[in-house]
Amino acid sequence: MGGLWLKNVECLRTVEWSKSWLWDIRFPDGPGIFKDWFPATDVEENVWSLADKNWDAGFTSFAIPQRTSFFSLKVTFIDDICLSIEEWLDTWVNEEILGGGKYTHTLEDICKEVHVAKLDNKHGLVALNEYYVFPKGELFFSGNSQSGLHSNSIDFVIAGTKNKTKVQHGKKR
Repeated sequence: MGGLWLKNVECLRTVEWSKSWLWDIRFPDGPGIFKDWFPATDVEENVWSLADKNWDAGFTSFAIPQRTSFFSLKVTFIDDICLSIEEWLDTWVNEEILGGGKYTHTLEDICKEVHVAKLDNKHGLVALNEYYVFPKGELFFSGNSQSGLHSNSIDFVIAGTKNKTKVQHGKKR
């Protein structure tokens, strides 16, 4: 095997490839035992977003970068038998955001911190992104007659970034 840029398979073996399971997440204001760790099974972090605009120029057209949109975070989690996370999210939305149905709090008052860590294969820190978020959309309870864990997904709007840290070979960048 020999290509123009990839000379041989040995080049592939020299790369330490990232793994989809090397991450961790926490909400420092999470419920009960979930303050130090959050029982997430999947996470989708919107790293960047860029929309383009078509530009007509005579007989041709081309695209140019136009704007960015809001950033989001999607978390799938399992809950404990007391539905602690469901209750925490319910209080967050109905009391802390919607003021018991009487008013809406300000963005500064409704956001909570979330920390998303990306890890290497020895569970060392590769990157740590700390955001201010609030929940978006709906949360449904869904039950069924099968044995298994109760899981749910929630979308969050990233309203701000507290910190983004990249670590390379044990050194912060």
